Amino acid sequence: MAWGACFAQKKASLSGKVLAENNEPLPYSLLRLVNLADTLKELQATTNFDGQYEFANTPRGNYRLVVKMVGYHNHTIQKLLVEEVDLILAPIKMMSNTKQLKEVNVVGQKPFVERRADKTVLNVEQNISAAGNSVLELLEKAPGVTVDRQNEQIKLNNKAGITIMVDGKTNFLSGADITTLLSNMTSDQVATIELITNPSSKYDAAGNAGIINIKLKRNKNFGTNGSIAANSGWASVKNGPTDLYRHSANLNLNHRVEQWNIFGNASFNTRSNFNQTVLNRTVNTANTQTFFDQTFNRRQKGPGYSGKIGADYYASKKTVIGVMVDLMTVNNNQVGFSDTYINEYQNSTQTPSSVSQNSGNNGKFNNLTANFNVKHDLVKEDASLTFDLDYAGYNMDRSENFDANYFNAAQTLTNTSSLRNLTDAHIEVMAAKTDFTWPFSKTLKFESGLKSSFVKTNNDFVSEQLNNGQWTDALGRSCLLYTSDAADDRAIV
Repeated sequence: MAWGACFAQKKASLSGKVLAENNEPLPYSLLRLVNLADTLKELQATTNFDGQYEFANTPRGNYRLVVKMVGYHNHTIQKLLVEEVDLILAPIKMMSNTKQLKEVNVVGQKPFVERRADKTVLNVEQNISAAGNSVLELLEKAPGVTVDRQNEQIKLNNKAGITIMVDGKTNFLSGADITTLLSNMTSDQVATIELITNPSSKYDAAGNAGIINIKLKRNKNFGTNGSIAANSGWASVKNGPTDLYRHSANLNLNHRVEQWNIFGNASFNTRSNFNQTVLNRTVNTANTQTFFDQTFNRRQKGPGYSGKIGADYYASKKTVIGVMVDLMTVNNNQVGFSDTYINEYQNSTQTPSSVSQNSGNNGKFNNLTANFNVKHDLVKEDASLTFDLDYAGYNMDRSENFDANYFNAAQTLTNTSSLRNLTDAHIEVMAAKTDFTWPFSKTLKFESGLKSSFVKTNNDFVSEQLNNGQWTDALGRSCLLYTSDAADDRAIV
């Protein structure tokens, strides 16, 4: 017979308020609460419209609190003691990082972060702080957005499963595929990024965790005009590769005369990234204590190309008919390696061992979208009737390999394993929708719409393992999935 006891660690809440220099609330500020005993344990929170925040169910311990906001200096409280009693901190006042100039002329320039009633807008176009960045790097700076590069995940207000849209069109990729796509889109292509934390019913239910809508540049000035941009950079990391680089070039052209507006864009982007993670873990059981010393390294590089061409026809002052075709291709190469050293102590006996792992990932991603649209402005201001017909095709070919070597205390190889995955995925989406908007006042409007869509998915996933020099199917892992789905939606707001 064995007896045991279990004690639950008591928790408390930590709350407060973040203010600007003028004592006004500072919404969408990002707060990070780092456990000083284990810096890998981190909590995050975002202030609401009143500038208030709360870390609920915080375990006891010593913490460091860091507050970040675009346009302000970071504010850090080096040590906070959280006990069993709820803690309310004094208001935190953020200091702007602007500099006093002798003379400045500003002509109609929007702030980088613009807050509206239903969303937060990042005005990327013509903002110098955004130049040279990828869209993924811009999102890392966005209020309320968290990019976890280790797990290939993007969160909005700590919510996963968000929807990524480009020019209002839903992107059906997720995980590593969407981060690869956003890494190969440059800021030179983007006009604004919309962060919608509480989507209305006019959006698909899949986006109820939040929506990030990326709006690309589109010039409507008369005549022939355009812009060209190029960026290049190199970086170095201690004990890392020496050829970390980024190069990009982007060309925007627009020609408008009389009732026609023709526009196009071409972009090239290539970069090399390196990521290193070091973990130290201790696992205690009844009679055994195990120490893990792990180092993970990941290297990623590859070029991306994109092009877009479209035209708008102004049939009248209130009616516009448009077509657009967009194409993107990305080649991604990723190499990873890790070492794990294990020390197991049992009854004063030490048993060391280690595992060395190598992985590789080669993928090619192609994306083609086409759109036909009609917009008619009604008699009342901001009242409109729109129609969209969309096609989107996604193709992805990826090969992955995983190799592991196991060593005993004498560093003698005891076992090996090799696994490889082959993925061939094709997604086709066809959708038609119409929307009607009629405002009753500045605060009240009526929206209604109809949508019909057809989605065709073909995923071929093959997993194999190496046995006696021969590649054989890994049972239970390979699959062939073919689905087609049609849906009709109606929404009234």
